[in-house]
This record gives sequence, C-alpha cells and structure tokens, in this order.
Amino acid sequence: MQLVASRERYVMGNCAPVSSKVRQQQQQQQRRWTAQWSSSATAKVIRADGKMEEFETAVPAGRVVARSPGYYVCSGEAMQVGAHPPVVGEGEKLQPGQLYFLLPLSYSHRPLSLPDLCLFAAKASAALRLPS
Repeated sequence: MQLVASRERYVMGNCAPVSSKVRQQQQQQQRRWTAQWSSSATAKVIRADGKMEEFETAVPAGRVVARSPGYYVCSGEAMQVGAHPPVVGEGEKLQPGQLYFLLPLSYSHRPLSLPDLCLFAAKASAALRLPS
C-alpha cells in the first residue's frame, strides 16, 4: 500500500482511509445510538466494570465520582473519535434520559479511538440488556 499525502487519515490496523464524510457518518450513528439507549426517564451511568447505575432525579456528577476516585463522568453524546472525552463538572447535574460513562482520568488526556468507542458501545449495550 502506498500512502499519499491527503486529507484522509488512516486508522491503525485498518488500511482504510477515514475521511471527513466517514467521520460525520460515525458521529451521526453515535448520536442515533445514544438516543436509542437514553430514551427512558433515568440518567444512566455505565461504570468501568460494565455495570450500570440509574438515577431517577438529576444528581450532581460529583456524587457518582465520589465513590470512584481516579474516574470522571463523560456524556455519551460528547464522545467522538479523535476528540478528548470532556469531563462533566462535579457540580453539573446528570440529566434523566441521558447516557453517561464513568471513565478513568487518563482518558481525559487523549483522543478517543474508534476501538475505544466500540468498547464503550459494547459495555453500554450489555449493561442495558441486563434486568435492573
């Protein structure tokens, strides 16, 4: 394979270019996925161990983080390939109907890869299938 200078980016191990159009499609798919799983009236937090916590009322992110030192809360809607997952402030309230992830602090310092997002999607899917 010959690499040519272009606006395309190659994903490691995939040899297929990731163009801005493909990236937009990935982001749209992620939004649809988030909307599909966050349609109920509870705020859902997928923990690092794959378990899910649900909150019927808007609770501060700090309440979730207090039990997990070294972790932070990130909104599922804010997660994008190639972007750093933003930290939900400890005083910010988790909104019912939204999906959140409890991530190690190290994730806030590096951009997410497609395999990262696939892992989070698999964890969320498995957690949402389990009876509450």
